[in-house]
Amino acid sequence: MTTNTKKDSHINITHKLTLGLIFVLLLFFIHRAYYYFNPSIYGSWVSQITNEQITFNKNGTIVLENESYSPNFEIISPTKIRYIVGGKGFEMYYAIEGRTLYWGMDENSLEVFIKR
Repeated sequence: MTTNTKKDSHINITHKLTLGLIFVLLLFFIHRAYYYFNPSIYGSWVSQITNEQITFNKNGTIVLENESYSPNFEIISPTKIRYIVGGKGFEMYYAIEGRTLYWGMDENSLEVFIKR
């Protein structure tokens, strides 16, 4: 009676590799799902009112779909953003809930954007 044959050893290694691969894939999908359902402000958002796309870049620039000017932004706090256009800065409110961005001059005048 042998306790460990080559065949048993090969099966154990295969099982361990398979379990390791499943674990890595599971971590990858959990990571991707977290960032899908909890996005940062960076990236493209589509207005639910005007259907225009706005893109917040990590370098502080904003790309507006149908505009020739190029504003900038600076995050001041978790709910405040400084919007800079034409040399003038405006402090604006923003909040992200799930895949929805609420953005406006104050909490009472918010435009709704959905993450693209």
